[in-house]
Amino acid sequence: ALDKALFSLRYAKNRHEAEEVSVRSQKLLSGLMPSIPVYSRFSVSAVSKKWKNVFSNEKMTADNIWTLLMAEPADGKMRPLNMLLAEEPRNLNPFVASSAYSWQVLGMIYESLIGTDPFTLDDMPSLAASWSVDTAGKVGNEHTRLLFRLKNDLKWNDGTPITAADVKATFDFIRKNRIPRFFDSVKNIRSVNVTGSHELEVEMEGTSYWYLDNVGGLPCMPAKVLHAVKDWQNWNPLDPEEKSGPYGLIGSGPFMFDEYRPGEFVMMKRNGHYRMLEKKSVKTQ
Repeated sequence: ALDKALFSLRYAKNRHEAEEVSVRSQKLLSGLMPSIPVYSRFSVSAVSKKWKNVFSNEKMTADNIWTLLMAEPADGKMRPLNMLLAEEPRNLNPFVASSAYSWQVLGMIYESLIGTDPFTLDDMPSLAASWSVDTAGKVGNEHTRLLFRLKNDLKWNDGTPITAADVKATFDFIRKNRIPRFFDSVKNIRSVNVTGSHELEVEMEGTSYWYLDNVGGLPCMPAKVLHAVKDWQNWNPLDPEEKSGPYGLIGSGPFMFDEYRPGEFVMMKRNGHYRMLEKKSVKTQ
């Protein structure tokens, strides 16, 4: 009964159905187990009063991307912001990095189609300006179809345009190589089609409420970088001779990699091509 309920939860057709099956699954689980261990990282963030516009609420501590976007010195004199990493980043290869601390760094570089509203935790536009979800196919053989439209004038941190072809290349790369961290999100993809320079259609196997966030939440990478990666497991994006550029960590996020000294620091610098910067104030370091 529990397996059937969990299967129904994974392939629920809408939020209402997902909530109903979730409650039923929890009731079944409570009858089978006296307690259920849940892993959660406990975090306390202390912020110097020398900084203002720090973002935190009941849903997240201050060490988040919104703080990095908005914080500025209280005295008005711009200077580097130092943020504590609770643990050494174990790996900055995005295909194999699995620790939260590695992704605390990589998350400043890479973005997904859909983001998360920090106030409500609902979906919000990130690289995608809009999206739609519909059900295609004949009765008895329906499947979910996702349509994404990218924002205009997006650029990677090396200044080249972001297109739907880059997003397709990301999904195809993950599917082809069955990359463990991300494969579960793409294993039910039937096809990915570029329908315009900024439009993408993703056909899924079967129907599921979760497909949108699974696919829309994947970090997107440039096609040119993915085409240059021959061995994703041993790829070293920090190699200054990396063919895709001075470094392989090319993303669309607000920051870009500058330097890493193990045991000391990871230095990030502003991405001058970031979409939230006003064109008149964009300066490249």
